[in-house]
Amino acid sequence: MQINRESFATYNHDVRRIRFKFEDLCHQLFANENLSGNKQFMYLHTNPNNHGLETEPIYDETNKRWNGFQAKFFDQDVHYEQIKHSAEKIAEYYTGKDGVVDLVYLFCNKAITSTTK
Repeated sequence: MQINRESFATYNHDVRRIRFKFEDLCHQLFANENLSGNKQFMYLHTNPNNHGLETEPIYDETNKRWNGFQAKFFDQDVHYEQIKHSAEKIAEYYTGKDGVVDLVYLFCNKAITSTTK
């Protein structure tokens, strides 16, 4: 089976809701991409008070940078204002501080265009 938006939605409707399953998948993908090359173990700490990110930023030893991610699940249309709001919170909180975020991954269940305002 090929994983795509439709099959993910079909196979993940249960009491925990698809939004949480999507966020779990994003968490796993982010960890695999950014922590698999690290020599020192790092745990992705999820905190509801993270500023625009799903977890605290992590240090990617391979690329020598601090990374974070944001998962956005939309039932209908993409709400670009939510994405912008998260980006503004990240920039406001992490600019000029220790643990600055160098790269942010955005995971979304819908196609995002660069031409939308």
